[in-house]
Order: sequence, then structure tokens, then C-alpha cells
Amino acid sequence: MVTIYDISKKTGYSPATVSKVLNNYRGTSKKANSIIKKAVEEMNYIPNAGARSIMLKKSHLIGIILHVNSYEGLLHPLYAGIIQSFKVAMENAGYDIIFINEKIGNKKVSFYDHCQYRAVDGVLIIAGPDEHIEYSIETVISSNIPKISVESIYNNVTTVLSNNHKGTTDILEYLYNSNHRNIGLVYVNDSSTATTIRYNTYIDFLKKHNMHINHNNIVVAEKYDHLSGELACDKFMKNGVENLPDAIFCICDKLAIGLINKFSEYLISSPEQISICGFDDISSASYFSLTTVRQNKEQIGLSASKELLELINTDNYVSKTIEINTDLVIRNTTKKRSL
Repeated sequence: MVTIYDISKKTGYSPATVSKVLNNYRGTSKKANSIIKKAVEEMNYIPNAGARSIMLKKSHLIGIILHVNSYEGLLHPLYAGIIQSFKVAMENAGYDIIFINEKIGNKKVSFYDHCQYRAVDGVLIIAGPDEHIEYSIETVISSNIPKISVESIYNNVTTVLSNNHKGTTDILEYLYNSNHRNIGLVYVNDSSTATTIRYNTYIDFLKKHNMHINHNNIVVAEKYDHLSGELACDKFMKNGVENLPDAIFCICDKLAIGLINKFSEYLISSPEQISICGFDDISSASYFSLTTVRQNKEQIGLSASKELLELINTDNYVSKTIEINTDLVIRNTTKKRSL
């Protein structure tokens, strides 16, 4: 590997002068800058990351804390898109991405300890509600490490998330304008920001339009997955076919897809007998022709990267909540109902 001493030997300038040029310090002539930079390019010099980190007090490493209530991890259809967009933007800005967990080797540590160990310049937090990691997350939240959150809201931390209120309102307005007056809900009763907003928007929407809140039509699912959607269908069916809602809004696409599959086993089709819709627009939503709300994964990742870079490089940064617009996607699991 080429070193500054090799560049010094080739150019005739001292290692100290070479170092000044490489780190953009003042006090070197235009001629020295030109000659040294030309040699750097010709010799394909790559600076030592460790030495550069010590000198500049920067590691050019960005940590990602990914902890969601799902077995999919990096394969999660929503967060994978956010992370990919964020990763590309940060790499274009000269940063490398690493994942932060609660272990260093075989030793159990907090997320903050791991961040310190890796000397990250900033952190992206993607974490759903989980009492098992609350303390570990708090160690990062309360630290002076620059951090941005996606989805979950923390005090004095910038959060980038979809406009869940508008997205939910849009899809409920669509159902209402399609003459649905008995709209059910499937949701997960946790404390996640997105689900809480979607649930509250649903309740407020029914009240606004003087629609009866039928608690038999509000089903709590255990998880955000297909199986939980199928089990939710069984709960609806216990009330009898004659008591089914004429439309059901599911808090996420996976629940909606599980619901559709299970209803078909009962010989109840969507949208002929019941309109079903979701939220997210994951890749399989188009396969099932699911009416849903599309989250702009790429824009969330880009916005998170922009805010983190600003936070890293700005002394007077003020935390904020940034809502990214959603899009209503109308497909074939819903239709206009005859009154």
C-alpha cells in the first residue's frame, strides 16, 4: 500500500508537507499542492482510515440500529428500501455503513457502548417498541452522538416518517366515497408511532362522519404478518357472515393479504363481498392487486441522510419531525358499493 512516505520520496516534499496537503491544511504553496495531489492520483494513494480518524476526529462511519418486531430483519419490505436509499446517500457523502447490535464479540453491551467502540460519527435508529431494548436505545438517545430516527419518535431527536394521518384519511375517504358505511379495522395494539396514528385517525374519521363505532368490527392482531391477518379473519367470522363489515382497513399490507387469503377459504371474495385495503404498498401488494397506501421508502431514506449530515456538520441544529407524503394506490380488492 502506498504511504505518505512514498509520496514524499516521489515529490521531494517532507512527509509533514504531504500530510498537510492531504488534510487540506493551510501553509503549503500552490506548487506543492499541485505536485503532491498529482502524485497522489498517479500512485493511487488511499489514506489509512485509522490514522485519518485520529487526525480529523472522524471515523466516517455511520451506524444503523435496526430492531423491528419481525423475523425478516434486513428483508423487511419497508425498512429494506429505506436503508438502501439512506446507504447510497451516505456513501455518496463519503461515509461507510455498519450495523450496531448489543454485542462486541461475545460480550453483551448497550447500543451506545457499541457506537463508542466503533467511533461512529452518527446513527440511524430504526426500532419498533420493545421493552427488551428500551434501556439500550435510551443510552444512545441521551448521548451526544448525532442520531436520526425513522418511524419512532423520541424527545429531542429528529424523526422522519410517513404522513400516517393523511395516508389513513385518504384511504378512508376513498372507502367512504365508494359508499362504504360499515368500515372495520385490523390493527396491532402496540405503542408504535405509525400504528397509533393510523388507529386514532380511523376512530376520528368514524366520529367525524357520524359512523357507528362497532367494536366487533375492530380486531386486534398479534403481529404484523400474514398469519395474524388470517387469525383476524377468524375473529370476524365468529360474529357471523351477516354481521361482517362491508369494508376493512388493515394497518399494514401483510395483515390485509392474510385476511384476503383466509376469507377466500370461507368462500368470501374481495371485493365482491367485502372491500379490503392495507397500508405500505410492499412488493407483494401488487401481486394480490391490493388497494393500499404507498409509503415513499426512498424519500424517507434520503431525508434521513440529509438530516443526519446536517446534524453532524452543524452546531445549532434543531430537532424536528419530518412527514413524507404518501400515495393512495387503488387496485382490485376494493370497489364502489351500491347503496
